[in-house]
Amino acid sequence: MYLGTPGLEVRLFVLVVVAGALGSFIHVATSAGDYIGDRKLVRSWIYWYLLRMPVGSSLALLIYLLLRGGVLTGMATAPDPDVPPYGMVGLSALAGMFAKKASDKLGEVFETLFRTNRDESLGDKNVLLPILNRIDPDVLTAGTEGAHIKLLGQNFRPSTRVRNRS
Repeated sequence: MYLGTPGLEVRLFVLVVVAGALGSFIHVATSAGDYIGDRKLVRSWIYWYLLRMPVGSSLALLIYLLLRGGVLTGMATAPDPDVPPYGMVGLSALAGMFAKKASDKLGEVFETLFRTNRDESLGDKNVLLPILNRIDPDVLTAGTEGAHIKLLGQNFRPSTRVRNRS
């Protein structure tokens, strides 16, 4: 059964996925070429090279959906013919080429959007992070012996430590 010509949105989806794979292929080809040329290719990296194109395609599609949904732009865009397909496809290819950087940036966006004041390293304990409100005294003369400093705040635990970073 013939359903007719796919709409703009479907064609753009396909182009985005293919462009993400193309960008990943460019990254894989240049990386593999460098390592093979330098005789430093390690067998364990073959899986990385094989998975690069599906990762790039998936990431390109995810970024496209986030852009179209307005999450990354702050404004949703309805499917219409004014969508710059060359820009979307080009961005998708870049997402495939630089998948690690794109993943890291999306991680930052996610962390910003869904930030909590809970320490995630503690698992399901739901312990609040310590908050430093004030240091008493706020001024201390260098070289003063026996000076005591009070750290005033909230959510301090017995495991909370203060370290000198210098």
